[in-house]
Amino acid sequence: MPTPEFRNHGNGQGPNRKPLSVYCADDSIDIIILSFVHLFPRQANGYPGIDFGNQCYAERLPGPGYQGKATPSNNRLLKCPNLQRDLYTCRQTSTKKILLSLGGRTGSYQLTGASDGSSFATQLWCMFGPRQNAWVQRSFPRPFDYNDIGFSVDGFDLDVEHPSTDASAGYKALVTKLRSLYATVPGTFYLTASPQCIVPDANMKDMLTATTFDMIFIQFYNYLARVADQGCSLLAFSWAVFLPECCVFGAAPVEEWGPWKRLWGPRAARRCVVVIMAGAGRPESTAVPGAKRDW
Repeated sequence: MPTPEFRNHGNGQGPNRKPLSVYCADDSIDIIILSFVHLFPRQANGYPGIDFGNQCYAERLPGPGYQGKATPSNNRLLKCPNLQRDLYTCRQTSTKKILLSLGGRTGSYQLTGASDGSSFATQLWCMFGPRQNAWVQRSFPRPFDYNDIGFSVDGFDLDVEHPSTDASAGYKALVTKLRSLYATVPGTFYLTASPQCIVPDANMKDMLTATTFDMIFIQFYNYLARVADQGCSLLAFSWAVFLPECCVFGAAPVEEWGPWKRLWGPRAARRCVVVIMAGAGRPESTAVPGAKRDW
């Protein structure tokens, strides 16, 4: 099985992000993760809040309100015409898979119960999944469509970095509903997650076992001290034990960590990818061709 390469495009709100077209033109990259949907409907006046750094404008689409209450100051669905154009071009010129990530470091997002998670999944699917006439005819937004041409992401990624306030009921309902929506249309759609390397990730363990994830991007780069202390192979093995259907794979990290071990689960239904930063000037990225990440 080949080791996929991917970059997390637009992670954060920095002003110097490269356009998506740069990553799309890179033949070594198979997967692009757009980050982030950093606010959920309750926090963003009824629509998701998105932020892809300098690829979006300050102009915001007005939200419908949440549970009957409108708060226009919370509108965070940004217009991103440069990103729309590059997504369209990327889809026409490559076979790269493009995922949309939810969460991130900001602590403002939260779901409140199973009903909230399920309805959010449906909203995400209608806004960013395959174009549906009923949705468009009601003038609801499709943030990634370009010149009225539909664009669908290839799936959704969960990067939840803060504790839930509802015992993960919302997140479990979210991932379960997304998986069921995938089955309603032709084609392949992916459900992925980006937990921290600590096993299990306390913020994500319940959703990770609620349904099948296609790929798990383990954020080893956030815990280099833990990796150096416990050893890469031991942490990789711990993930394989926690998710026994995983195959964990990577390449050789910095020399003092020793070689990675390849661990195949009994059915290998999931791919657990060891994620290491590979930016210029970062020594920890040495010789990790299978774990690229733009930071």
